[in-house]
Amino acid sequence: MLKEFDKKFIEFPLFCLLYCANDKKRLKDIILYCIVDSAIKSKIDDKIDCSLVKPDDFDNDNEIYVKIAAAAVEYNYKIESIEKAINVWLEIKPQIVAYEGKYGTDAYCRMGMQLTNDVITGRFGFREYKVLAAIQSTLGKKRTHLRITYENISYRALGYKMKKIAYAEGITQGALSGRQIKTSVIKLINKKLLTSVTYFKREKYYSTVIKCPEKLRELIKNKKQHNHQVSCGIEDFRWSLKTKEEMESMRMRG
Repeated sequence: MLKEFDKKFIEFPLFCLLYCANDKKRLKDIILYCIVDSAIKSKIDDKIDCSLVKPDDFDNDNEIYVKIAAAAVEYNYKIESIEKAINVWLEIKPQIVAYEGKYGTDAYCRMGMQLTNDVITGRFGFREYKVLAAIQSTLGKKRTHLRITYENISYRALGYKMKKIAYAEGITQGALSGRQIKTSVIKLINKKLLTSVTYFKREKYYSTVIKCPEKLRELIKNKKQHNHQVSCGIEDFRWSLKTKEEMESMRMRG
């Protein structure tokens, strides 16, 4: 959970951060894309009151329109036109399919609806939003914490899963600097949207789940100790095998 008031989340591929030059329009279209995409994949919940977000072109006899209106209620987002939402989805979806056909499955980020709206209304910075999206997409759904480099964050914040994909697309400039990322991370920590610790003065770990830095540091320490023990155990086993092979070879020669 990114923040307590964010009960609803949108999930979209990093590629969407490349869509459209205008930041506010980009986020509005990402929301519409997620609503329509969710409606296409879901079943209609008859208990949802679509009148809460009923747009001007709502058609109760059109199943997909009802689904989209129901999805908008689920996301707590009022859409002005269902036709416009569908057109946005029709514009973005083929681009995602083509992009993933070229570079493989994209990384997906899960962002709070309220936080996204805060960026649209100017209450939260878009740079911080992109940095959080970059970190969130790297963590994925299962990891509670992970070591992430500034380079990884900088290119994911642009909308590229990896540096080599950005270069393949001819993007060699525009990535966030280390100073910009550091400043954004501090703002995210102050907003309690992120926890970060530096281990061994250089390894930077991040979490959107673990809120206590001391707890995060302890988890990292325990994991490193465990990995070290496993590594030592493997080396001991290899040494044991090597010794046995040498002894067997000496016995055969004798």
